[in-house]
Amino acid sequence: MNLFKNLRDDYGKNTVKHLRDLENCEKKIARHRNHLVYTLRCRDLNLTPPSLKLKCPINTKKARDIINQAHRGLIRERVRVINNKLDSLKENKSSLEHELKSVIPAESPLEGQISSHLTRVRENTYVKAKCRQVRKLQNLAEKNQNKAPIHRGQTVASEPDLTGTQMKKWVINLSKYKLSEPQTKVLAKGLNYAVSPPDVCTDEFVLATELACKNLPYADAVQLRSKVASTLRSSKPPKSNVSNDERKAINVLKKEDSIVILPADKGKATVVLDKQEYNEKVDKMLSDTKTYEQLSADPTPKYKRKLVSILSRLSDEEKITKAKYKQLYPTAENVPRLYCTPKIHKPNAPLRPIVDYTSTIGYETSKWLADILAPMVGNSEHHVVNSKQLAEEMVEVVIEEGDILNSHDVVSLFTCTPVNKVLDIVKERLQKGSWLKEYNKSYGYNLATEDVVELLDFILSTTYFTFRGNIFRQRFGAAMGSPVSPLAANIFMEHLEGTAIATAPMECKPKMWKRYVDDILEIVAKDEVNALTDHLNQVDDTDSIKFTYEEEKDGKIPFLDALIVRRDDGSIKLLVYRKATHTDQYLNFRSHHPLHHKLGVVRTLMDRKNRIVTEDEDKEREDDHIKGALQKCGYPDWSIKKVKDQMAKPKSKKERKKKDDSNKSKGLVVVPYVEGVSERISRVFKTYNIATAMKPHCTLRNLLVHPKDKREPHNSTDVIYSIPCKNCNSAYIGETGRKFGKRP
Repeated sequence: MNLFKNLRDDYGKNTVKHLRDLENCEKKIARHRNHLVYTLRCRDLNLTPPSLKLKCPINTKKARDIINQAHRGLIRERVRVINNKLDSLKENKSSLEHELKSVIPAESPLEGQISSHLTRVRENTYVKAKCRQVRKLQNLAEKNQNKAPIHRGQTVASEPDLTGTQMKKWVINLSKYKLSEPQTKVLAKGLNYAVSPPDVCTDEFVLATELACKNLPYADAVQLRSKVASTLRSSKPPKSNVSNDERKAINVLKKEDSIVILPADKGKATVVLDKQEYNEKVDKMLSDTKTYEQLSADPTPKYKRKLVSILSRLSDEEKITKAKYKQLYPTAENVPRLYCTPKIHKPNAPLRPIVDYTSTIGYETSKWLADILAPMVGNSEHHVVNSKQLAEEMVEVVIEEGDILNSHDVVSLFTCTPVNKVLDIVKERLQKGSWLKEYNKSYGYNLATEDVVELLDFILSTTYFTFRGNIFRQRFGAAMGSPVSPLAANIFMEHLEGTAIATAPMECKPKMWKRYVDDILEIVAKDEVNALTDHLNQVDDTDSIKFTYEEEKDGKIPFLDALIVRRDDGSIKLLVYRKATHTDQYLNFRSHHPLHHKLGVVRTLMDRKNRIVTEDEDKEREDDHIKGALQKCGYPDWSIKKVKDQMAKPKSKKERKKKDDSNKSKGLVVVPYVEGVSERISRVFKTYNIATAMKPHCTLRNLLVHPKDKREPHNSTDVIYSIPCKNCNSAYIGETGRKFGKRP
């Protein structure tokens, strides 16, 4: 090998020996890590490796219990021995690396070759060892299946790849804080990873049962309570799906105040930033006085009075029902909270601002306006609903010689959307169209165009938020996080595209124009891309909206989650597109989620393949990619096969049954997911025609991601509270939508 020859010629045989020793050390570490994972899986699945099995001539229950206890003790001892061996190997590795660095200067070209060689050796050894250990575990599980059945959700649910390659994609540490191996493993599970609850969550099931009983006759409600109580009494907490080391790592990360843990803006990676750097970046962004203004006082009371005044007028004039007035009335008075997600695909990881509007005075009104305005969007022939529609329309497209595929994108659409212009467009469309009349007729309202515009003006012009105790107002545009903001931006873009296409000079007029919000796909003459871009940047008379463009490369261009490929004859084929930031991280199969949630992940990926990819050969390649990605997230082969079989079956009967069930349903309740308990409770509810939705009890995001300002308990809204009696042991239980601190 040239590396070893060059190393021997330049630095001598002794240096070659050090590299060989380091190479062997890397191989041993890879093998021992796999052996550790195998042993831990055996422990979790209550399996005993053949090498640790003990034989006993006495066949009594007590003897079997003693042997089982000895087996568990031997597995614990093996785990300890392997960990000690790994620590020893890591020390040896560190020593060998130090010796090599003392001989080979950092600027030597051999330094990079050595690093690449060791990485290749480590990963090749790990993959081979992993395949061997997986086969061993599968064989052991099959042999013991009759003796100790294993839940299918636990069958060889693999841990994240320990070679480091996958870890670096899933966990991006941009902080000075050094993550330990258990901390990295925890974060690599993904922020949507649900940790199994420590108990049966009795209180939450009781609350869901009481909500369900509201829709039942008295006798049925009594029976339902009795059945649920009986089920809960016989239930046991689920087995933990995190190790002791991982649980300790979670607790340490929760308490670590020097860092902030965030989801990446795109790609599902978990990013660790220094809190000081995060705060400085946000402060720098908020110092832009053209976009943001710091307020000296909380404007919430003033805004609330204004919104209540508008809603009261609409109710008094019988333009909305009393029920709708009650729903929109702002009982919550929380200030919207700003947080940011890092754009790790860009230099220096700039931040994308997002405002959390939930439980704020205008949140319900914003959602309602989004429902009213939704029919106004998507009526243009250029509008693209999703990649499925795009794939159907692109099949017949043929690109002529001299034309190219090109895409345009708006720079910071939300913060640059001109609110006054949006209000004018909405007013004009509501006056000319019949959407509002149809909406009024459907819901028994009597809203006028001016009423909708007034409410929309209020929501879009009261964009404010808090960050680190200071309150800011956004001077311009719509905020990401408000339910109506995407509709407002989309309405403006639809208006802008109509003007842009109609006024485009003939030489640069696009032959095809497809738009999804601010992403635009065109077919345009190759030499006219710059002219088209200049034209687009002059269309907005407010001079707020600016476009950037990207031309096709090697006959390929991405749009949404499709990669559009031009064939030699000008026809089109489509593939699934994954951005450079894509990590192939999906819901971990060991996460404490219902099985149908996990199968839903598989179904989503398979459905995307079927609706986008146009050629059978490409579908096979995409199928292999999906399978490989899911296996890295712990999905067993049977889960993928099950979904494929379900998708291959006719849907008519299933859809008819689902429709019939929905007609009979007496409501929907949300229950926490506790493995083995939620399924039983759901079956009990089903006998009374009550549908259930299962929600994970606690995810890593709930535990570790806290970039927003904390709300004090006395400022909490929508709470159930207890007030103990001073004279006896009784207590008053109440519920309020207002701030808890305002209760008497």
